[in-house]
Amino acid sequence: MIEYLVKRGIFFIPTIIGTTILSFILGQMAPADPALVLLTMDGNTVPTTIELAQKRKELGLDNPFFVQYMSWFCQVIKGSWGNSYITNKPVFDEVIRAASTTIKLTIMSLIWVVITALPLGIVMAIYEKKVLGKVGFYLTLIFTSIPSFWLAILSIQIFSEELALFPTSGFTSLHSLVLPSIVLGVFTIGLVARMQFDSLRLVLKEPYLMTAQSKGLPYWYIVYAHALKNSWVSVITLLGNYVVGIIGGATVIEIIFSLPGLGTLILEAIRGRDYPMIQGYVLIVGVITIIINSLVDLLHLYLQPKLRLRRDL
Repeated sequence: MIEYLVKRGIFFIPTIIGTTILSFILGQMAPADPALVLLTMDGNTVPTTIELAQKRKELGLDNPFFVQYMSWFCQVIKGSWGNSYITNKPVFDEVIRAASTTIKLTIMSLIWVVITALPLGIVMAIYEKKVLGKVGFYLTLIFTSIPSFWLAILSIQIFSEELALFPTSGFTSLHSLVLPSIVLGVFTIGLVARMQFDSLRLVLKEPYLMTAQSKGLPYWYIVYAHALKNSWVSVITLLGNYVVGIIGGATVIEIIFSLPGLGTLILEAIRGRDYPMIQGYVLIVGVITIIINSLVDLLHLYLQPKLRLRRDL
């Protein structure tokens, strides 16, 4: 286990560096000029060539790509992520503020998924050929077919406008995240439930479980004590991908509900060609992604002793 963590740590730094270099290259390839964007933000000013040159020099955009990247990277090593081109606020503070909102949204949405999808998938597997199992199948089909943006708008209209149970937009407390977290999790509830159903159904057909049934052990005990743990490997992988997807791609939901998260932050940064903010976003998302993937792998090692033996060999 310790050896595995050391290997993960060794690959951590080059992975982050490669990610930031790629995002820097893509930013340089973009047609818009950050200096021009900043000088024309009021919608009336038409900057001269001299003003553009001065602004580019002020931002360090007149330097070669390698110089720009190394300047940013050295500042990050020293603990400074730079300042935003648009707001002139520290990038680190802005990214952490946005990340805290997105992480809270992610955790709440993950809770809804776990407490809903796993029991639904288990029921579908146990009662596969009965009415309850078929009802669960059609529910998952509905969940995976509903567009998130449409569900978000409909939910705001019903639960916020008409019933006044939740705020329509903004983030003031965890209560503000209840509705967007549910909307964000509906699609994944369908996917995880189907994954739990397929995985558990296959595990229940394993010879050792059929032997346990032939010995007269209660069916619920067989499912709880033996089948569930072995069926969660693929489910945990899917949940890990889901968490990473929310961290890096909850933009639509955050915009509809006016949440100050990472999705809203990166969208504004891209619009304004705010390179320091974009790099800060890529860095924090990259770190979170690596941490989550490492946690998923550790859970796999815990659930599957055979994997631990293979790594030891």
